[in-house]
Amino acid sequence: MVGLVASLSVASASHAATVQITLSGNGVTFLAGNQLQKDLTGDGLEDVASWRGSQDGDFLRLADYYDGINSEQIAAVFGSDRFGQVGNQSFFSSGTPAAAEGLVAVHFSDERINGGDVTAGWVDVRSYWNSENNFGIELQRLIFNDAATASPVGVSAAAGAYAEFSTVSAVPEPSSQLALIALGSAGVLTRRRLKRKA
Repeated sequence: MVGLVASLSVASASHAATVQITLSGNGVTFLAGNQLQKDLTGDGLEDVASWRGSQDGDFLRLADYYDGINSEQIAAVFGSDRFGQVGNQSFFSSGTPAAAEGLVAVHFSDERINGGDVTAGWVDVRSYWNSENNFGIELQRLIFNDAATASPVGVSAAAGAYAEFSTVSAVPEPSSQLALIALGSAGVLTRRRLKRKA
């Protein structure tokens, strides 16, 4: 099973308001089957525990089993019918590549985001049909506000990329600054001592 790749870039985006975590290899495809990874933030904990991906022949489905038994469909693709949907967005292909994309509301918590408080956000889900053997449902990115727990407003699946979420701070913590100064001072003193001996 291909694992989720949560891109946590080094460039600082901390407290940038609306941010995203780019997801890769996450979803259900005709050839690879169910590759749904429920950890969207990369902390090792399931963020969408009730979501399930399934494949029955050329019918692919992503659903939320909200009470463990009953479900609400999030996205689907019927390969032989060349039809797919995400929420209320749908497509029908006459033999050329086609896709539908939409945002699905989620709630998650991650100690690195908003102090671990439950945060509301959106998963950008894409349902696509490229050819008879190349169709699927993919989770593209998690979009959220890293400065508040409410869902960001004015977000659209068609919008361009938002700043990539980062757990790396652009400004070192005060204790790290002191450690760096101490390390630098120790290096200067060692160099002076070595010069005197020579």
